[in-house]
Amino acid sequence: STKINKGSKIFKNIKEQGGVFEYKAPYRNKYPKWIQEEFSKRGKIITQEIAEYLLEKVGYNLQLLLNEIEKISLFCAEEKKIDLSAVMFLTEKTIKYNVFDFVDSVGKRDQSRALSVLGNLLQESESAGHIFYILVRHLRLLLKTKALLEKGVDRNKLAQALQITPFESNKYQEQSKNFTETQLKNIFKLLLGADLALKRSEQEPRFVLESLVLRI
Repeated sequence: STKINKGSKIFKNIKEQGGVFEYKAPYRNKYPKWIQEEFSKRGKIITQEIAEYLLEKVGYNLQLLLNEIEKISLFCAEEKKIDLSAVMFLTEKTIKYNVFDFVDSVGKRDQSRALSVLGNLLQESESAGHIFYILVRHLRLLLKTKALLEKGVDRNKLAQALQITPFESNKYQEQSKNFTETQLKNIFKLLLGADLALKRSEQEPRFVLESLVLRI
């Protein structure tokens, strides 16, 4: 995220005029509650399940989330309580692909889907570095999920242990079944190689990411 230089002249001038407001994003596991609160400000009620669904579709981008919340609220102007079908209809109309579709496809070991979504993301100018960062986070959480489950951690307490939402926890539990712990540890060796290749710019970022998907 972009940080404000509080020592800059522009910042000081704006602050003197009373025009500075710094908004801090919530912690990742607090996003569903934040989404519910934003809907509440607009006189709407949604369940935690719907908030988690919207987060899954849009991602952790506050501006995109606010845009979707505003659009859904306007579309459902006559309803106080918004149901899942309305949210699904509206988000499917505007959100074609996002990086979470890509990492979920990798987690499901669906290579053809993963490569298709990856191609679309890069065509839409999504940063290869950002895609790689989200993929690393996803696989790290899969490894943690696998390790915690094998240690006997209660499935119902997994979300709290990983500091993610229950919706995400269920997803990671399902996807972790597609890998052994050894496979996940070996994947991190592949990630290290891909990271070096991206940083050295010796190969096209698309080739690096596609090769990585094919080897996972």
